[in-house]
Amino acid sequence: MSAGNSGAGGVAGSLGSAGTGMAGFGGASAAGIGGSNGGRGGTSVAGAGGTNVGGAGGQAGHGGAGTQLATIEIIQCLIGPGKSDGSGWDFNEPIPQSVTTALATALMAPDVGPLINFIATSAVQALSKPDPIGLIELNWDGTGFDSDLQIVLADINTNMEDTFQPLWLNVRGWRSVPLSLATMVRVTLLDEDLLNHDAIGVATISGAQIQAAFAAGGTYWIRVEQMTLNQLLAIGIQVTPG
Repeated sequence: MSAGNSGAGGVAGSLGSAGTGMAGFGGASAAGIGGSNGGRGGTSVAGAGGTNVGGAGGQAGHGGAGTQLATIEIIQCLIGPGKSDGSGWDFNEPIPQSVTTALATALMAPDVGPLINFIATSAVQALSKPDPIGLIELNWDGTGFDSDLQIVLADINTNMEDTFQPLWLNVRGWRSVPLSLATMVRVTLLDEDLLNHDAIGVATISGAQIQAAFAAGGTYWIRVEQMTLNQLLAIGIQVTPG
């Protein structure tokens, strides 16, 4: 797929997968899935989409003039000091009890600040660190995660190594996504190893959290430690218009 004029509906539809720094829905025009000119159901000729023809039939479509389109990007993540079994990310060395206790204290705070400060302490930085790789998936309309919109955040050739706070520097999101409570993003991270990659965690970001990130602006941190047994602690997301 490309960011051109084809698509699943609307006038000059979209559903592109290319773009500068993001994968995205958007094409050359404002229409397409959930776009400003109607979404899937086009306004004229029925069919599979294309340039200046309607979508899959119907009149109104799923989008509508009031649908806000947004760019959703996963900027960075915060990874815990070790595995849920109490061992470190490499060599299976045990995590000191003092670190485990400090993590429990930081997790009691409602925001992510104490967790970031905890990860920066010398006791945590002295531990073996993961080499995170991973991918993200998008469920834009509540019907399921679309394999065609899956994005690799980093692989074994492009990842940052030995870090508890990886930044994702390649393609890291989608553009022109309809902003609604049905929209969800799933993040899957692994620790790169020579033979078997260790699971770091799988976490889902809800539509309400995505909308909160849009309202807040900048990098918005979402705590996810309860989904991952304290292995993946938080996800930094940016949601901007367009």
